[in-house]
Amino acid sequence: MSKAHHHRSARKAHARSKPARQGAPDGAIYLGILMIGAFGVFLWHIMGGEWQHALVGFTIAVAVLVNLYTWRVCRGQSVLPWQAALARLPLRCAGYGTKGGKPIEAAHGSDRAKIMLYLSIATSAVVIVVLTVLLIPM
Repeated sequence: MSKAHHHRSARKAHARSKPARQGAPDGAIYLGILMIGAFGVFLWHIMGGEWQHALVGFTIAVAVLVNLYTWRVCRGQSVLPWQAALARLPLRCAGYGTKGGKPIEAAHGSDRAKIMLYLSIATSAVVIVVLTVLLIPM
């Protein structure tokens, strides 16, 4: 092995590591989801549908995503950063994912996290029923 080849391969072994990239703030993710929902409701209305149905459908979709990713965090499965932002919505009440609290990864198997998941599911169901009764005439 030549000296130049050995020098090049040694440089590759000591490559500079890039600093960890910070994810988007939770507020930006929530704003993005709201903008997507508003655009979807607008398109539904433009295409001739009732905007109330689209709003209830969007609320159901967000509730399902929040509760699904909270469930995945409680089970210890890995989630993407935007999914973790949705899971932090109910888990913040239990002290997970806050600046002064425990990291969201610590919610795996926690009884407090499971209680917040069940409470989040119940709250989601109540909100969906109330929105449906208020917005969609029978």
